[in-house]
Amino acid sequence: ESLGPKMGLEIHVDKEAIAAAGKTVETKVKIDVKDASEEDLLRGVLEPAGLSFSRRGNVVEVGVK
Repeated sequence: ESLGPKMGLEIHVDKEAIAAAGKTVETKVKIDVKDASEEDLLRGVLEPAGLSFSRRGNVVEVGVK
């Protein structure tokens, strides 16, 4: 969620589905990125946590893989 404003995106997180799957959005992630697309950045942050996203324009929906 904190990436949204920095990237000009509106991020919606399905916290109920994520919690039901035994996942959390509270895990801190640190990555070092150069010349990555927004999609690559989102994948790099979400996939290690077992999460995925879909994007329509500037709206990103985050849920469970």
